Amino acid sequence: MSADDRYLLRNQLMDAIPTILETHFRSVSEQSQENELFVAANRLILEPHFENMIAGIVDALFLDLSEYRRYLETIANEGFQEGVISVQMLGRNVALMLELSQNLHTTIQHRLFAVIEETVDESTVRLMLYERVVMCCWSRFTAFSRSYFVAMDQKIDYLHAQKVSVMGHMAAGMAHEIRNPLASIKGFAQLLKNKLQQPGANIDEMAQYLNYCIDEVDSINGIVSSFLLLARKNETPMNKETAVNLKEVVERVTVITRQMAADRDITLTVRIPNENLAVLGIASQLEQVCLNIVNNGMDAVSKGGHIEIAIELDPSSRHIILCFRDNGQGMTKDIIDRVFDPFFTTKTTGTGIGLAICKEIVEQHHGTIAVESEAGVGTCVKINMPKHSG
Repeated sequence: MSADDRYLLRNQLMDAIPTILETHFRSVSEQSQENELFVAANRLILEPHFENMIAGIVDALFLDLSEYRRYLETIANEGFQEGVISVQMLGRNVALMLELSQNLHTTIQHRLFAVIEETVDESTVRLMLYERVVMCCWSRFTAFSRSYFVAMDQKIDYLHAQKVSVMGHMAAGMAHEIRNPLASIKGFAQLLKNKLQQPGANIDEMAQYLNYCIDEVDSINGIVSSFLLLARKNETPMNKETAVNLKEVVERVTVITRQMAADRDITLTVRIPNENLAVLGIASQLEQVCLNIVNNGMDAVSKGGHIEIAIELDPSSRHIILCFRDNGQGMTKDIIDRVFDPFFTTKTTGTGIGLAICKEIVEQHHGTIAVESEAGVGTCVKINMPKHSG
């Protein structure tokens, strides 16, 4: 090719870039609503980057052989790094980015092929240019794809390691909690064995020992049930969910805990608006959440302290906010950051899974739970749940 022919071809290829980008973004957007939203949100960022990338491919068509080979190595490295960064920054959208990248390189190839075919007469030159277009496009894309799958494999390995770690903590926590009731059952069983070997065994006394054993078995059953609830994600059957009036839930919790609060010289107050306070869920589970949080508040406040349960509507009236406030010892930021972690507790007794279970239940009810606290001032636990209007 003469210098003039090369100059003309390069200009025509550069002029094709806007058409390539428009075709690409339109094609991707038409595939699904998710793609359309992604393109709308990211086009201003992606378009200049893609434009420079295509211009680089066009320039590479006219490099000498050694420069062209170096260019292929460069874009392969760039593609690999882009894949790594995409996995880190885009999360679940990275698969969409992979699809977008494939579509872009296919569009580049088709459009540049068309321009070359219209402009270049010599078949050997056309074939050389075709080959370079393909190599430039797919060297970058295959490197991007390879880094994506490497990063995803690493992510899967990390998640697997985290899962094994959590399972280990759960097993250790369950073993610790079950050990005490088992020790009691063994002790009472040994007492029963000794009593049965003695003449004139007292039936009432042995029946009492058996009742103690049954109580300890119930305790183990409760521990296992709690751990299973914590371990299972989103397994609540939808057909068991009904409209639950949070006002009634709070009133029942108040009846249960008011005497306990009075015994500890703690003031328990309730603020409930005269509104529709229904949510979709399971009343017994929501009561369990409220009881757990109120009990935690009682453990945190001193004699003469105060706990308030309040129900509020957000300004849109589409969510109900359940607030538990106390003027107890409060928590530092380090503790707040870990307060929902399974097995984390600052108490000398307890499993450390109460709030983790609360979080699991609230999320199963499509809500959120958050803790605000200041050491020496008090704590506020807020539960935000969608209002049920049916």
